[in-house]
Amino acid sequence: LSGNKVLYRIGDLYTTLVRAIPELLLIILIYYAGGSAMKAVLVGIGIVEEDFQVSAFAAVVVALGSIYGAYLTDVLRGAIEAIPKGQIEAARAYGMRGALRFRRIVFPQMIRYAIPGMGNQWLNITKDSALVSAVGAFEVLKNVTIAASATKEYLFFLSIAGLIFLCLTIVSMTVLARIEKRANRGVRRV
Repeated sequence: LSGNKVLYRIGDLYTTLVRAIPELLLIILIYYAGGSAMKAVLVGIGIVEEDFQVSAFAAVVVALGSIYGAYLTDVLRGAIEAIPKGQIEAARAYGMRGALRFRRIVFPQMIRYAIPGMGNQWLNITKDSALVSAVGAFEVLKNVTIAASATKEYLFFLSIAGLIFLCLTIVSMTVLARIEKRANRGVRRV
């Protein structure tokens, strides 16, 4: 949105690539290739020793952050574009600088438009956290599969995992509904 063509191309490339590649593939790619690259850089500049290992949790946080950062970029862009242009122009006419204009005019309205999309992405990332069990970084699903394999009670243990995700989703939806209600206070519903 800044108008800088180089930044626009970089952002467009990032969002297009990340949204085009399946999440599980990106998680595995970042975990294995990204971990090795990070270790090589850190060893190369002398910060860590040769026996250093990137933790699975850190690699997964970077992977999921990169994936959902691409989606949230478009959510926030759409929310900013939903603000009536006349309000931003009026703030400019009053002589508001960019940071003040953003804090007083753009952000309060943008967040109201962005909360539903951000909530949706939060629910997606909560469920997709189960994908990281492919690299052994998600303890709930990892422990469920170990327990199910040991007892041969797959349905029971996988149902427990499903209930855990259901509880997380219900709590998240309740909190998000309250946040959305607070952000929309003073706005007349149509």
